[in-house]
Amino acid sequence: MVIRRITPGRREFLYLAAFTGLVQGGPLLSQLVLARALGPSLFAPIRVAESVLSIAWVLAGAGFASAAVRFAGAVAVDRTAQAVLGFVLKSAIVASIVVAAAIAGAGGFAPLSPQALAASRIACWSLVGMAISRVLVNYFQGRGELHRIVVVGLSTFVVSAMLPIIGGVLSGAEGWAWSRLGGETIGALALLAIARVQFRLGLDQVLRRQTLRYALWLAVSLSFDRVTAMADAIYLDALVRDPELVGQYGAAIAIVSGALVIPGVWAAYQLPRLARVVYEPAAFRAAVIRWSRGYFGVLGTLGVTMWIGAGVIVNLLVGPQYSLAEQLVRVLAIWMFCSGALTFFGTLLLALGRPAWAVSQSAVGLAVSVPLNLVLISQFSVWGAVAAALITVAVRLLLIIPMAYLGARRAALAGVPG
Repeated sequence: MVIRRITPGRREFLYLAAFTGLVQGGPLLSQLVLARALGPSLFAPIRVAESVLSIAWVLAGAGFASAAVRFAGAVAVDRTAQAVLGFVLKSAIVASIVVAAAIAGAGGFAPLSPQALAASRIACWSLVGMAISRVLVNYFQGRGELHRIVVVGLSTFVVSAMLPIIGGVLSGAEGWAWSRLGGETIGALALLAIARVQFRLGLDQVLRRQTLRYALWLAVSLSFDRVTAMADAIYLDALVRDPELVGQYGAAIAIVSGALVIPGVWAAYQLPRLARVVYEPAAFRAAVIRWSRGYFGVLGTLGVTMWIGAGVIVNLLVGPQYSLAEQLVRVLAIWMFCSGALTFFGTLLLALGRPAWAVSQSAVGLAVSVPLNLVLISQFSVWGAVAAALITVAVRLLLIIPMAYLGARRAALAGVPG
């Protein structure tokens, strides 16, 4: 038997996979456990509140978390990287407080069910903890130093993933919301205690502007993207007002979204590496080709597995009471593959320093998605939401593929990204 040595690069990938699996997969796992334990009707408000929280997160902190990878990983001087971290972390905390306060204060105007609305107004305050933990993890990823926080980080993320399950089973949607808040707070405080962030370090004015511009552009782009991808449960809750159907659809979306964690980890791992070689066209092209072969192989395997094994997967994860979810998963497997392809080409645009282009295609997706959902859900309920999702992702792919090609070509001609 041949035993392959785990190189530092492979080890860092394993750490990243573990962190991303818990950060993204933890909430999805809790959703699946709660869907099975509570049944479709009681699970529905939790799924809607999770969708609200997911959209709020990209508005508040996702752009800054990505900036931590992009800029802290690109600078060679440790002190400058620490200054980037301090600036990004302070900005993410302020933005999270502002967004959480806006949701809590304006929640009464939202056309959601009372249970979903109450859970959303509590869970939105977990944005602050999410901002701290995600920015720190992304910073250490960009620096290739995830090993420094692996024990404490993974332990706290396990705790923060388990608490919402306990709270949801014991007290329904409101218990889930309070437990989500508590879990994210625990994780953030633990990571902050060991990170030794240098908040007082000043950041160069040029780098500050570049970082802030990147984060804000990405926040806008991701907010368009997240509303397009995640607001369907909110539309269903507002328009259909049938917790059973919302729960069935929510379980199906949670299952296919869980499969997307795998390509998402790979994309997060590749982003700083592609950004480092974007100045070298031949190396960049070789890296993209090499990554694409494995990436689309994995993505295709996941899609076929979802299509063929939908019945077994749904029964295993959420139980036989989700018979409609089984049918939905089979069709949403196509959406999953296309969404994974969007992640691939979106990562290329970010590595090429083209966040504005990502914003434009996301804006088109949002402009297509909102009217489609409003019209089709009113007419065809959950199947209208599925149709809207498939049409929207197809339109976005038709836009982003030539954008990625053009961006790479311009970078090759200029010899610089942008």
